[in-house]
Amino acid sequence: MGHNDGRIGTLVHAADLHIGAPLKGVANRFPEDEQHLANYFRQEVSEAFDNLINITIEENADILVLAGDIYDGIEQEFSAQNKFSKGLSKLVGAGVRVFIVHGNHDPLISELRKDVELPPEVIVFDNKSKADLHTVELRSGVEIQVAGMSFKKKEESRNLVQEFFNNEKLKPKNPGTTIGVLHTNVGSAGGHGNYAPCSVQDLHDSPIGYWALGHIHKRRIERLEEGNNRRWWAYSGNLQGASPKPSECEPKGCLVVNIFADGFGEPVFRPCDTVRFGLLQVDLSELREEEEINSRIEGKISDEIESFQRDNANEKPTIMSIELNGATKAWGSIPRTETELIDWVRGIIGGNSKDCAIIKAKNQVSPAADLEQLQNREDLQGNLFRAVDELRIEDLISQIRDEGLDNPAQRKTLDSLLETDSIFAFQQIHDQVRNLLLREWENQQNAQAGHG
Repeated sequence: MGHNDGRIGTLVHAADLHIGAPLKGVANRFPEDEQHLANYFRQEVSEAFDNLINITIEENADILVLAGDIYDGIEQEFSAQNKFSKGLSKLVGAGVRVFIVHGNHDPLISELRKDVELPPEVIVFDNKSKADLHTVELRSGVEIQVAGMSFKKKEESRNLVQEFFNNEKLKPKNPGTTIGVLHTNVGSAGGHGNYAPCSVQDLHDSPIGYWALGHIHKRRIERLEEGNNRRWWAYSGNLQGASPKPSECEPKGCLVVNIFADGFGEPVFRPCDTVRFGLLQVDLSELREEEEINSRIEGKISDEIESFQRDNANEKPTIMSIELNGATKAWGSIPRTETELIDWVRGIIGGNSKDCAIIKAKNQVSPAADLEQLQNREDLQGNLFRAVDELRIEDLISQIRDEGLDNPAQRKTLDSLLETDSIFAFQQIHDQVRNLLLREWENQQNAQAGHG
């Protein structure tokens, strides 16, 4: 069967399904009387895999590749395994060829629990001295090949791309239309286990036209060659967000890739997630009254929910982390502790619901003060404000790295500190220190005014 756009077939690429992940970190943040909501969200996230199956069939895909971490751990409930097997059986019945590699969460070890067998047509890549290579006949009648290799253990330190590397290891008939499936850390990205590390150059030099990768949860799509729009490497990201970390606060799903006689089209994202995580920063600058603050918070949360729902034809439940920042005269009326702050924000929006739940909150609000004037003071307070303002964690880490570290473990730690989520956390600490100084200054001013 041909296609009007000239393609010879269609590939769907997904990874990091983490089927059976219980969202414990989320559920534990719901009050005792709202555990029914926690159970509701857990049930909702389990539907993301069903969406992947439906999208694959809807796209009339020839191939689905799953690039590792199918399960969240080696001990999986029967229900999770059964759900996975039934979904793949549905795909096989629709004529889809399925290829799977295992990653660090579900390596090919003897302890991996297998209560439910997968359909015999499904190919699970092994871990041998070289990558497995399978030939697939597309619906168009054209043959292409799929290569892959699973993890044999959780902490896989080898560069597995080397097992695909050249014609001594892998001899595909047509490298330009060959798909490589692997769980890997390209460029040793910080904030992630450095498993099966490889470089972009390794991917480029391998006889692969499209690298379908897993392990990094943030979606990324890159050309393998400058000026060549037929060779790609891509992380599809995870199928469903799992926390309010910045890397999890984006639409999650799979990539749909058109296959052409001379390579692959640019991957197109399709959302599969059923619950969206959000990190919402609310600027309260210049607000003076508590009513103004309440109105600003309620409006921002409402706008954020609407924007999430616009991403999907149906309403999408949201789990949110709120950060209040800015400088305001009313800073003293905002709760300081996280527990009190969460209850306060929940009260503003009328409590948690199936549409929106607030599970984390941070008070980064500072008193309204002329920060530049405070920094120019020639006293202890001025010195403290200047020291905090001049601290840039990225510059500090880069300076240490430039000076040279011989210890690989220390270099790895520094690399992880430069990862996006870590920088975000350090910035929050920086802001908290500055706000503590501002609040202390404000309290001194109020005390002096009272004595006056």
